[in-house]
Amino acid sequence: MENINKLSKNPFFDGIKKVHFIGIGGVSMSALARLSRHFGLSVTGSDLRQSKETMELMSIGIDVKLSHAGDNIINDIDLVVYSGAINSDNPEIISAVRLGIKTVERSVYLAQISKLYDYVIAVSGTHGKTTTTAILSQIFIKAKLDPTIHIGGNTNEYGNLRIGGEKVFITEACEYRNSMSQLKPNIAVVTNIDDDHLDYYKTKKNLIKAFQEFEVSATDYSVVGSLRKFRKVNSLNQQISVGFSQKQSVFAKDLKRTKYGYIFRVFINGKWKKFKLKMYGRHNVHNALFAITVASIYGVKLRHIRRGLKSFKGLHRRYEKVCEYKDIPVLSDYAHHPTEIIHSLKGLSEHYKNILVVFQPHTYSRTRNLIKEFATCFGGAKKLILYPTYAAREKYDRMADENALYDVVTLKKKYVVKNDTELRYTINRLLKNSKIDLILFLGAGDICERIDKIIDMH
Repeated sequence: MENINKLSKNPFFDGIKKVHFIGIGGVSMSALARLSRHFGLSVTGSDLRQSKETMELMSIGIDVKLSHAGDNIINDIDLVVYSGAINSDNPEIISAVRLGIKTVERSVYLAQISKLYDYVIAVSGTHGKTTTTAILSQIFIKAKLDPTIHIGGNTNEYGNLRIGGEKVFITEACEYRNSMSQLKPNIAVVTNIDDDHLDYYKTKKNLIKAFQEFEVSATDYSVVGSLRKFRKVNSLNQQISVGFSQKQSVFAKDLKRTKYGYIFRVFINGKWKKFKLKMYGRHNVHNALFAITVASIYGVKLRHIRRGLKSFKGLHRRYEKVCEYKDIPVLSDYAHHPTEIIHSLKGLSEHYKNILVVFQPHTYSRTRNLIKEFATCFGGAKKLILYPTYAAREKYDRMADENALYDVVTLKKKYVVKNDTELRYTINRLLKNSKIDLILFLGAGDICERIDKIIDMH
């Protein structure tokens, strides 16, 4: 418990000794739970299902209840942290309010945790923020800067959390319900802005405004991927734009494909520098550009930046090779937005010509709001199988489910299945009658976790 004194840096933690997390199995929530324990706090939590994250928390002695019940909240809890998916009618929220226990949403707690560090770098954007955060973090690790890292995915090196020193805190800043607005970083990154979460923002204008406000919240620098969206924003920090155009402050050119990624040149700080990245897809070069730029701002030496890029082993569910099935590689990718799907397929089509995609739509609202974009985003695939929608926090909507999506998708060779059994049968039938050189599982739900149940990996 010796780290408890370090909480004195932030008066928010005065009198707080025990924290309960509702939805503790979430990627961010499980990381925050472990980070809280590192600082000497007693931690408990609850979730509706067992998962890899909850089992890991239990293995280190954190009490996790696999239910949401009022009885989970007891008098000795000083603070309740809840995920953005938890509503006010949750029985644990109701119980906490009744007992007079302070409650805060996950993003508020993340912001308070970040204040315990001397320098905060926050990465946001509709697409690429997790990969950008991971690449940047690897560079800082190779530079021996010992960063603490909070990430919205799982790296192959340290998962979703790396507990390092208290000088540098690198975190992903999520735009869901504008949770990024809570953070006040030294460096703010906005990789891009695209239509998403419009069930919350309602209009593209509101979405852009939220990212603009996050960008200007940085005290030192903002690194953005689009001058057009940020040109008119007043900001006291220094703005740096990143991309593939010479109109931008930092830009890449001369991309050459290698067997596993790219070699490319970057114009930065008035000079051309050469880099190598072991990742498919031009969009991942774009992600690497942000990491290179931020590392350069912080003063990381060029040799450490190159070592970081060279040693980066990727993320789970980002072009992750899961296995081979009948001598065909099986990849898992998190892409669930039409733009992400286009980039994912474009990157892989440089290496594979006959891709079978298995896609699980993620939330009915996203399908409904982006139905026109979903109709045409699978053009890089040879064949498409649609799996039942991952509802997440939403109620069933037959007007925006996988069948509704099937009706509008323009790809000719498309199929829709009801369950794992039908999916297994359809995959085997297509492999028998078609020339497939890659099976790609796409989606942000649980489809990638079920691969071993769908195909025979042995």
